[in-house]
Amino acid sequence: MAHSRFCRECREFHDLAEPWPVECYGHFGVKGDDAGFYVQSDTVDPFRSMADGKTYDSKSRYRAELKARGMVEIGNDNITPRRTELPPVRDTLRQTMAQLQSR
Repeated sequence: MAHSRFCRECREFHDLAEPWPVECYGHFGVKGDDAGFYVQSDTVDPFRSMADGKTYDSKSRYRAELKARGMVEIGNDNITPRRTELPPVRDTLRQTMAQLQSR
């Protein structure tokens, strides 16, 4: 299945395997004096890894170290909590009441 992207100019989906229509270029990026590409730097303020205690100032070196340890960096990802089976409350209350009454 081909990937497509919704165009806010013409309100249609365009196939990403084909050239983007020239008339639809207008909505990408920032318009005005600040228009252009943005570059994300690999360097960060030094921080200590909770995985190995080392200090890193490079995102790529940190992620490579995590990958080598079999770990995955998470950020704003949604974490699906695991459901744990709890004993039925009614049975637990009956057992507790029976224990208290037998004293």
